[in-house]
Order: sequence, then structure tokens, then C-alpha cells
Amino acid sequence: METLWQDVKFGVRALLKNPGFTAVAVTTLALGIGVNSTVFSIVNAYLFRPLPVRDPAQLVAMGTRDNAMEIPYEVSYPNYADLRDRTEVFSDVIAFENDAFNLSADGQPERTFAQFVTGNYFSMLGVDAVIGRTFTAEEGRVPGAQPVVVLSYPYWQRRFGGQQSVVGRAVKLNGIPFTIIGVAPQSFKGTEAVLSLDIYIPLGTSDRLYPRRGGRFEQRGDSGLRVLGRLKPGVTLEQARAAVNVLASQLEQEYPLTNKGLSFAIELETHSRPVISIAESVPRIAGVFMLLVALVLLIACANVANLMLARATARQKEFAIRIALGASRARIIRLLLSESMMLAIAGGIVGCLLSFWAIDWLAHIRLSTDAPVRFDITPDWRVQLFSLGIAIVTGFIAGLAPAFQTSHPNLNETLKEGGRSSAASGRHRIRSLLVVGQVAVSLLVLICAGLFIQSARNAEKIDIGFRTENLSMASMDPEAQGYDEARGRHFYRQLTDRVKTLPGVLDASVASGTPLGYNNSSMDVYFEGRAAGRPEEDRTTVFCNTVGAGYFQTMGTTLLKGREFTERDNVSSPKVAVINETMARRYWPDQDAVGKRFAITRGGPYLEVVGIARDGKYMFLGEDPRAFFYLPFEQNYRGEMTLFVHNASDDAGVLAGVRQVVRELDGDLPIYDAKTMISHLRDGLALLFVRMGARLATTFGLLGLVLAVVGVYGVVSYSVSQRIHEIGIRVALGANAGDVVRLVIRQGLTLTIAGVAVGLVAAFTVTRVLASLLYDVSATDPLTFGVIALILAGVALAASLIPARRALKVDPMVALRYE
Repeated sequence: METLWQDVKFGVRALLKNPGFTAVAVTTLALGIGVNSTVFSIVNAYLFRPLPVRDPAQLVAMGTRDNAMEIPYEVSYPNYADLRDRTEVFSDVIAFENDAFNLSADGQPERTFAQFVTGNYFSMLGVDAVIGRTFTAEEGRVPGAQPVVVLSYPYWQRRFGGQQSVVGRAVKLNGIPFTIIGVAPQSFKGTEAVLSLDIYIPLGTSDRLYPRRGGRFEQRGDSGLRVLGRLKPGVTLEQARAAVNVLASQLEQEYPLTNKGLSFAIELETHSRPVISIAESVPRIAGVFMLLVALVLLIACANVANLMLARATARQKEFAIRIALGASRARIIRLLLSESMMLAIAGGIVGCLLSFWAIDWLAHIRLSTDAPVRFDITPDWRVQLFSLGIAIVTGFIAGLAPAFQTSHPNLNETLKEGGRSSAASGRHRIRSLLVVGQVAVSLLVLICAGLFIQSARNAEKIDIGFRTENLSMASMDPEAQGYDEARGRHFYRQLTDRVKTLPGVLDASVASGTPLGYNNSSMDVYFEGRAAGRPEEDRTTVFCNTVGAGYFQTMGTTLLKGREFTERDNVSSPKVAVINETMARRYWPDQDAVGKRFAITRGGPYLEVVGIARDGKYMFLGEDPRAFFYLPFEQNYRGEMTLFVHNASDDAGVLAGVRQVVRELDGDLPIYDAKTMISHLRDGLALLFVRMGARLATTFGLLGLVLAVVGVYGVVSYSVSQRIHEIGIRVALGANAGDVVRLVIRQGLTLTIAGVAVGLVAAFTVTRVLASLLYDVSATDPLTFGVIALILAGVALAASLIPARRALKVDPMVALRYE
């Protein structure tokens, strides 16, 4: 132990004596460790960090699967109740969903974000109130139960100043009195991965808040609940999957009209974030980015190893003397590894500081929505342990090759004054191999970045079926202000009529759903004349939107046949619908779909198809063409709607005009999510992750490029310093400037070409795993591969020119006296 401590002290002194070398090495390692810690912090937050609840490892998330949707989605209340009551693998099961309300306390209204939860929500999670109490089981299960709320800790502090007397106070949600019964603890952030919620409301009170939406407790087709279950001790995930799918088969037989093709998806809670619908893709995306940053770290390790090999050349006499005086090879290796460990620890400290800065920057990212999105990626002990681990591994990797190469010098040659050790050529070969590896790995990272960049550009060019330029939007919910249906209809008529008269406005309409947003709806559809003898076979589920008159003209969506909705499509006229071309082709093949009929309730009135709209993108940019239909707002009233405005040019001016119109109609009605369609797509769910992925991959690629170029420069520069004598002789014998430049550049070019060749082979193999994450670009796109290879070769060639120019300045007389 004492000898090890002496090696550490000697290593620290040696590094302090060479501040330039130490600074470059520490900076290089800090960049590699910093990006790894940052990306792992994100992965940890969404895949590893458990919820701050009792026994979080036992929690699983569940979702519905059927033939109507390619990904899992939410669960209906009756199906949730059966999961809770008819399975033996769970000790308890909870359900919840998010919503927004106007909360009024002391006469001051504000828009709050809430979560409807079942009454066993807090008890199942093992969360107790910091003051007051949480819900009882009946408060969440019985429709119309006592209206009570539990506040989140941050909202209690912000809205009520942390007053203990808040328990028992009355507040109004959408004008309906509720009583505060408790406050959740500060450590409990809820079961949402990306939202900060203000209040929790018993699910049983949803009918009281939304009487027009009543009956959901009996409707198996109303799938809107997120579900978490707690596994019983000893029950495995596979056993739970088998049990819930046995239940799904039973429910399909018992309720064939609503549960056709039903199965349940089930994942560990940590693997279902942010929602179970994308649970399969998140780990794959995380793996890709962890691989990219690991490659960047590998390049950094190679750079530091090269620096240490160069430094070892200058210290070869020192090590030869140590060995001659009796130092063992193990002692020399330990000494050099202790130096590399000191560098890695210093690099780890600086890297963690860089990571904290990057995490703080990411935490302040805001999406194009008024929802309280949070990126809680604060490092915990897992991140700290990971950072320490990669610092130790980095130090070992960076110092291993120099330590072994330097620890067995040829004593006779090394101790001769002016002797040229054969070990130097060995070290040079190792450095060259390291540079080839750096170039290869850098090329791989750059190609991945290039594919992500091209994918992001292609994503922005995808035909989404509606205009993006000069289109603004704003949402509102008169129902939350206590408007009944008649008053709400009148409000929206006045709103659209007045907005159309604003300067610069070309058209305006309303819709319940936003394309490529998070508020899409689906309905069971029953086609006229189908499977009359077996009613369970005439139903299918299709996504839909409720839109106002002139919606297609406002959105710039082409009607291929028929007409769009007009003011005449009202409650007293025959019910109608517009479908998209995929729905027409899928359900009425080789027929004219205009004039065909379908119903959206079993036995209900039929809707006549009056128009066929061009296909668009409705939920995801990369989705396959899906069936979709539109309902007229006047025949299918909704309280919460989004106003879309097609304007000539001035988006900001139009949005300001919309706000003024709303204030004139109702000064107390809040307007939210006011933005342009470009902002919605770029900063919302549609393109956010594509753009962030492209930016992160570009950052990693450029960092890898810089490190690889530094490696090429270092090796060529070192080679020039070792060949001064040779260059002097060549010049003395008549070599011209071109010969000297070619001599130097040839070496850098050889290393680069070898690295590019290895990198291309690796890229052709590795990038295939990216295929599912890319938009309209092949994972082996030849253009991307070729351009990136040429860029890397060109930059590496430029890096070789600097030592080549220095070689031109060699004075033959000085060189001949060298050594």
C-alpha cells in the first residue's frame, strides 16, 4: 500500500511538471467522460431510476393491444377493473389519466394540470400524505363520489404558500366545489415520467366534472386509462404476461362486441416510460446513443494513449535507469498506470462538471405546449457510480498500451548517449494502430450522425397532408368555464366568424384533435350491411377528428372527391362524415365510397360519406397509411377545441388578434397552446426527438472528428520530430520541397485511408440497427457513406499539412548534427 501511495505521489508530481501535456490529456478525457455521463443521465432517468414509492421493482405497466392499432394503448375502466379483480398475479392495480382544469381559490382562477386516479392510487404506491390524508378506495371507484383533491407538494408551496391550514379548504374545479384533503410528500413526483402535475382527483368524480362524458365506468370501448400493477412476491413478469392474456381471452369471449382481438401488453414500469406505447423503441434508441458516446470515449482513450506513448519516448532513459537500478517491470507498469489513473480521475471530475452543465441545459428545454413538461434527469448515485466506473476504465485503457510498451526497453541502446532505441519504432507502430482505430471509430460515429441529420431533413419534408406555413393555432375549453352545449356552439360560431374578419386572415376553422399531437381520438365503426348474422365482426376501430366547417380549406388538405363540411351540416340535417383515401380503399375496395354509410354506435344512426380527403400523417411521422375519418363539429359537439387560422404572413399578429377576440367574447376564458404549426411540428412531439437525436449525434460526431484529427496530427508531428535526421540527409542529397511534403503527407494519408477502410466496413455492419429509427433514408446510404469518408480524409490530410510545413523548415546542417 505504501509503495502504491508513493507511485501515486510520483505520478502527480510528474503530471504537474508537464502542465501542457496534462491539460490536453485531461481535456480530452473530460470531453469523452462528460458526454457519456450526460447521455447515461438521460438513460438512467427513463430506464433505470425507480419511482420513489414502496418496492418500485414490483411495478409493471399494462396497455391494450388489438388489431386496430400497431402499438399498445390505454385501457378502459371495465377492463382495468377485471385486471384488478380477476387476476391472481397482482396484489393491487391502479389506473390514472391526465387532464387540465380551471382551478379557482380565493376568487383567483388559473389553469392547472391534474391527474384522475383510482382511490387505491396512493395506498398501492405506498405514499402517505405529508399533511392531511390521501384517498380511500371508494372515492375513486364510485361514480359521483365526494369531490375531494390531493395537492402535489410543489403546487401546495407555489399556490398556497405551504400553509398547513390548506387541508379542509374549498376550491372550484371548472366551477364545481372540491375540498382539499391532503398534500403529497415532496419526494413523490407522480407516476408521469415527463409531466409535473398540480393536483390529484379521484377518478369517480370525472362524471361530475364532465357530465356530458358520463358512463365511462361501463364503457369497455372507452380506452383512456394508464394502468400500473404491483406483482405479488415471487411472481415473474412472464407469469404475469401469461395470466393477463388468459384474462384477455376470457374477456374477448365474454364481450366480443368491444374486446375483439384483445390482448394486454405488460412491461416493467421502468421500461414503459414515458408511455407504454413506445416502450419497445426507447431502449433501442438509448442503446444507439450509448454506443455512440462509448465510441467517442474510445477515441479519447486512444488520443491519450498516443500522448502517453509520445511522452514515454522522452522518458525512456528514466525508465531504463530505473530498471537498471532494480525496478521490476510490474513496478514500471504500476507507475505509468497510476499516472493514467490520475489523468482519468481529473478528466472524470472535469467531465462531470461539463455533464452537470449539459444536464442543466437539457432540463430547461421546453416543448411547444402549455403542459408542464419536465426533464428530471438530475444525476443520482447510479450516474455517479457510472462516471467513476468509466473514469477508472478509461484510465486503465489509456495507460495500458504505453505501460506495457515502455516497461521493457533495450537497456544497452537506451542508455547509450544519442542511441536510438528500437522500442521507439515499436511505440510508433502502436501509435499508428491507435490512430487507424481512431479514424475508423470517428468515421462510424460521423456516418451515424450523417444518417440522423439526413433523416431529420427528410422528416421535415415528409408529405403530412396539410399545410405547415402560415398556419396558426390556439386551444380553449369553454366547457371548463361552465358553458353548456348551446352556449358552447354559439361561442365557437362567433369566434370563427370574428377571426375570419381579422387583417391577414384567409380562413379559420376548429377541430378537436391536432394532427401529430397527443389528443387523437378513435371510435368503433360499424359498416352498413356487414356481418349481419355476427355483429361482433362488423366492428372495427378507426381514428378520427371532429372538425368545423371549412376545416379542409383552412388546413390545405385536398379533397379527392365529394365535398367538405358546411354550416348546413348541423344537428337537424342528415349525419355525414368525410373519410381519407386509405379508409375508402380498405373498406370499400373497387367501389365509390362517396354515398356509403357507417355508424359510430351500434344500432345508432348511419353517417353518409360525403367526401374523401387525401391521406395525411395523424399520429407519427413514420406511420404507415392508416384509415381515418372526420365528423362535423355541429353534429358532434366537443367542449375543448383548437382554432386553426390560415393567415397571409404575420403569425404573431394573428395570434394576438385571436387573443383579443377571445377576450371580447369571454374575458375569463383562458387560451392555451397558442403557436404556429411550424412550432408545433418542430418543437412538439412530431419532430422534437428526431431533431434532438440529430443534434446529439452531430455533436458526438464532430467531437469524434476533432479527436481523430488531433490523433493524426499528433502521430505525423511526432514522426517528423523523430525523422529530422533522415529529412536533413534527404535535403542534403537533393530532395526538393515537394519530396519532403509528400514524404510527410504519405504517412498521414496512409493512416487515414486505413482507418477509413476499417470504418466503412464497421459502419456497413453497425448502422443496420438504425434502420427503424430513420426516415426515408437507407441505413447504408452510399451518399452519406461517401461524403463522410471524403470529409474525414480531407480534414485528416489538412492536419498532416502542418507538420509537413514544419519539415520544410529543417536546416540540413542542423539536422545532420541532430543527436
